[in-house]
Amino acid sequence: GLSLHVWFCVSLFCGIRRTLTITRSYNTFVGESVTLSCVYNVKDGRVPFCWGRESTSCDNVVIQSDGTSVTRRSSWRYLLYGNLYSGDASLTITNLVESDSGMYGCRVEIKGWFNDLKEESSLLVFPVTVCFLLTSLRRLTSETVFCEVTALTTGSTTRWVVSLKRGSSSM
Repeated sequence: GLSLHVWFCVSLFCGIRRTLTITRSYNTFVGESVTLSCVYNVKDGRVPFCWGRESTSCDNVVIQSDGTSVTRRSSWRYLLYGNLYSGDASLTITNLVESDSGMYGCRVEIKGWFNDLKEESSLLVFPVTVCFLLTSLRRLTSETVFCEVTALTTGSTTRWVVSLKRGSSSM
């Protein structure tokens, strides 16, 4: 009696896999897009998954899928660009704002007890800083001035050359 009960309990719990949580960090800037990774093995078929804010429990769902298409989404800025048929459940967030910063959780519902795949992504969205530098200023004639202005933004540089003529301007 007791040995059969112990064998049953051991065999039941030995078959349970522990849930593994993977954590990744992403840093980006306001106005950009970011893709938070979440990929699973489709050997047993496509399965439902969701992305939530602040946890992998999907209580605060931003996007949800049945494994083949989107079934729920809180904003059109949340997209699934990955190939769902190959198990790519990655979340793309477009037109980022600072309030998008925080923890996001992907939960893939794998069949069986305690088998769900959980991936946490920490997102930090920085404001964009813009500086304008007057890099060159020359008087070409009594009527025309030549200006070269460089705009430095976080992550890129843009240069403008402007000719100013009394009463008009050209770029």
